[in-house]
Amino acid sequence: LDTATLQSALAGLSQVIVAVLGIAITVVSIVVQLAATRYTSRIADMFFRDRTNLCIMGFFVVACIDAVLVSVAFSGRFLPRATIAMTLVVVIGSLLLLIPYFAYVFNFLDPERIIHRLGQHTLEVATGRSRKPARLATRQVVATANLEHLADVAVNAVSQKDKVIASGAVAAIRGVAVDYLS
Repeated sequence: LDTATLQSALAGLSQVIVAVLGIAITVVSIVVQLAATRYTSRIADMFFRDRTNLCIMGFFVVACIDAVLVSVAFSGRFLPRATIAMTLVVVIGSLLLLIPYFAYVFNFLDPERIIHRLGQHTLEVATGRSRKPARLATRQVVATANLEHLADVAVNAVSQKDKVIASGAVAAIRGVAVDYLS
């Protein structure tokens, strides 16, 4: 491509990647907020602490910054071919990653998986088997808060006449109690 066409294409790529980042943030924030409103506010905390979510969102942000910087750094006399090729790969990768990322988000926010994660985390904290060992008093506070979140999920599900989620939350509380006592 000639330099004028290349410069125009790079500016367009930076706009595309910014739009992809905007779409990803908008969709994810709406879906997470709806799930948090429906079940428990703990969902937002769990989601934004999830390593996979942070890595993918970080990749989108880095891709956005990279595309913008390359489009600004390009001039008629300076042609960073390797950087332009890397930017193309990053932009294509972010476009290809968008749909699987949405699938991951919806899978992560599946109510049964949320209940299972809350139950497992509660049991790990209560028994001291979590990755971050803490003092007994801290573990008790966290375990109690997690049990309250499970109870909130059950109460919210009952109020919305969602028997499957309500029974799953009650079963998770029972599982935590039985496993903790043993």
